[in-house]
Amino acid sequence: MPPAVAGPWAYLRNVFAPAGLSDGHDYSLRQWHGALDRWPGEFRFEWAFPDQHPGDGHFCWGYPALMYGAGPWGYPWGTSGHPAPIRAGSFEVFTIDVDLAFTGTSGADVLIDVYTLPDRNPFTGASINEVSILLTHDGVGPLSWLTTDSTATHTYASPLGDTAIYKQPTSAQIMVMPRSGHDRRAVLTGTIDVKEVLDHLISIGLVDADAWVAGFEIGVETQRPNAFNSGPYSGSLHFRRAPVVVWR
Repeated sequence: MPPAVAGPWAYLRNVFAPAGLSDGHDYSLRQWHGALDRWPGEFRFEWAFPDQHPGDGHFCWGYPALMYGAGPWGYPWGTSGHPAPIRAGSFEVFTIDVDLAFTGTSGADVLIDVYTLPDRNPFTGASINEVSILLTHDGVGPLSWLTTDSTATHTYASPLGDTAIYKQPTSAQIMVMPRSGHDRRAVLTGTIDVKEVLDHLISIGLVDADAWVAGFEIGVETQRPNAFNSGPYSGSLHFRRAPVVVWR
């Protein structure tokens, strides 16, 4: 976050597992913002990571993202004016309006991450579910996740529309993936109705209505090489303007 800028937004650089690589030499992750009337405004980050997997069990190099409010580990240092936490089933409105430009579709995915929490005041890292609304998802996993292996399917309001829902069997992540038939579909502009997503996941028993939501992240998983993606493992995400959030 730029110095002396108060508000609920922060930038999380989020390089998870550099595997001994040197920042600025073996990989790069850079970020810029436009002239600030209000943070974050126009914002962009670029990345370039190696095209080989070090074999340490991690599926991505990191998740650089803008964060609004809090996640399981609390509120980013220096932020303020956060939204009040709300139970997952008690939102009147929760929408995120986005206007994004993205490169790097073969080796990265853009997503909104919403954690459901056991407590109103997050800090310990504890969470119940990670609800991932994938705005792009090339290379995330097999195409069968969209069809025969999906946990459920549902048609939300535009721009999400027809989606596959995949509950990871080995984690608490629930993936919501827009699709066109059997094909992946990107959603980079428009108003994402997160309340609608949560309400449906509650209705089919995947999310607890009494769990708490204290914020969200929106950014890019910079993937490592796997059987479903391809290089180069570089790209950029451009927020043409700050996401517009309605939360109550």
